[in-house]
This record gives sequence, structure tokens and C-alpha cells, in this order.
Amino acid sequence: MNDYRTRGSVHARSVTTEEQQTESLLAQMELPRVNAVGLVEQPEQSGREPRKYTRWQRWAVFTLLILFVAATLVTTTVSLGSYCLTTDGGDTRALPWGSPSPQARDGEDL
Repeated sequence: MNDYRTRGSVHARSVTTEEQQTESLLAQMELPRVNAVGLVEQPEQSGREPRKYTRWQRWAVFTLLILFVAATLVTTTVSLGSYCLTTDGGDTRALPWGSPSPQARDGEDL
């Protein structure tokens, strides 16, 4: 029975020790603050972590992304334009006529 109480008190001590360590870490950690203008101010002790990829790798991926978007837009525009220019326009006789051109109003032949 003495063993059970000892185990319980050891467990209770380890929990309080973990809580105390967590509290001390939180007290040491200072979060970034936002000033009145709205800019984030970093604390002095917070170091900037190195980036995962180098600058040239980030630029290469950005360039490939821009080229992909540009190629998608160009091919879509070209294929849609060629489709619209090469297909039959359809029968437009059933469509209502708009206002006549100025030459047609004056009686001139087009």
C-alpha cells in the first residue's frame, strides 16, 4: 500500500514539474506584437529561421508558375479564336436587325 501512495505522489510531482516547465517556457517566450500603425514588431530574442529553399529555387518555381499561367492563357485564347474564326457563323437571317448604318439610312448602297 505504501508503494501505491509513492507512485501516486511521484506522478503528481511529475505533473506539477511539467506544468512549472511549461509556465516558465511561456514566460520566456515573447510573441510578436502589433504596433498602433498595424506593423508587426518582432522581439529581439526571436531569431529568423532559415528558409527551406534557396532564393534561386524559389525564383525558378515562380518563373515556371508564371510561364505555365501565360501558356495556358495564350493557348486558350488562340484555340478559342481559331474555333470562332473557322466555324460556320450560322444562319443570321432570323436574328433581329439593329439600327441601319449611316450609309444605309442615306440610301447609299454598301
